[in-house]
Amino acid sequence: MTAPRGPYLVGIDGGGTKTTTVVVDASGNEVARHTGPTSNPAVIGFDATAQVLDEGLWAARAVLGFDGVFAGGWIGLAGVDRPGDRERLLPSLTESIAAPRITNDGELVLSGLGGGDGVGLIAGTGSIAMGRNAAGERIRAGGWGHVIGDEGSAWAFGVAALKAVAAEIDGTGEPTPFTSSLVAHWELDDPRQIVTRTSAPETSKRDIARLARFTMQAAIEGWEPSLAAVRRGADDLAIQVCAVARRLRIDGPLDLALAGGLLLNLPFYRDLVLKAIAARRPLGTVANVTDPALSAARDIALAHEDEAHP
Repeated sequence: MTAPRGPYLVGIDGGGTKTTTVVVDASGNEVARHTGPTSNPAVIGFDATAQVLDEGLWAARAVLGFDGVFAGGWIGLAGVDRPGDRERLLPSLTESIAAPRITNDGELVLSGLGGGDGVGLIAGTGSIAMGRNAAGERIRAGGWGHVIGDEGSAWAFGVAALKAVAAEIDGTGEPTPFTSSLVAHWELDDPRQIVTRTSAPETSKRDIARLARFTMQAAIEGWEPSLAAVRRGADDLAIQVCAVARRLRIDGPLDLALAGGLLLNLPFYRDLVLKAIAARRPLGTVANVTDPALSAARDIALAHEDEAHP
């Protein structure tokens, strides 16, 4: 079979558990896809990261019957945050991709802006807002981690559930609608054992974040303490989004790109967040980034087309 006509542009979403490589043609049509293991250099090291990326690119070439250099690419990698990380990976990528763009994987949400300015918001296990303007400036707010940040995230709502159970036990709060379910979920004999479980070395941030469903369901059902916590989280995210837009001097209706499990999978929460933002400034287009690798590849294709036909 004849491969689709080039040029080819590539997007790579290198998360903590897997690496997705997607190739599109100049029109943004997906023509190849490959999924491999994690490429997080903080976990597997830079040499292994380069190997995972190379294997994904060659697997995509095999699908296309193509052995050339990709015309452009956006590579978003978990664990790429420190000065010098990008430079350590560039030599291994420039053999396969012309002018590769390497960022943290969270920045892939900006691909949902369609090449324009605006703000990307991620709310999953953690949370962060980041934006870009027409001058190419990039600003972020949040992303400080679960000790001092992660407002409006699954982590924050998991903690809210645990605090509600603790308040019920202490008599400082009303009985929750989910105490017995949470205790059963963690396979505890007594609600008081949550203190032992939360401080256990084997309890991860993700374990706490999974408890967000108890807060969310109670909020949806109208239980006021959970509803108040969720509204506070939505307001916190709205404040971050508007701070990014203000610092980038973005005027007029604000275009948004949304990502992360809480925003993509819970319309109830997404609507609260959007209402909280709209109460502070007018909204423009709102895009859901459900496939960051594909969205990134299309963003690069759009930029490549603009350069070819200024």
